[in-house]
Amino acid sequence: MTLFIIILGLTCTALRVVPGLVMRNANISPIVYKTMSFLPVIIFTAMICTDVFFWDGQFNLNVLENIKLIPTVISIIVAYYLRDIIKTIVAGVGAMAIMYMIFI
Repeated sequence: MTLFIIILGLTCTALRVVPGLVMRNANISPIVYKTMSFLPVIIFTAMICTDVFFWDGQFNLNVLENIKLIPTVISIIVAYYLRDIIKTIVAGVGAMAIMYMIFI
């Protein structure tokens, strides 16, 4: 079992290190470099949308069933008007806590 964990750890590390070592000296065109800069935003957006719009394993836009929709809208409004990440997080987490206390 310990050998299996060590092999998995080395494989996981290699999958992260080898591409960096290979691409270290590669000449990347500016278009590809600019496109790659959007990847973290794209991945983060996909993770958030998957969490918000899916309830019980199904796509759900019903506010009465999917209680994550209202805190999401509140967070978006706070982020738009205040442009402060801490206040946005507090508003989102607070709204989510209130929704859980009310509905669950």
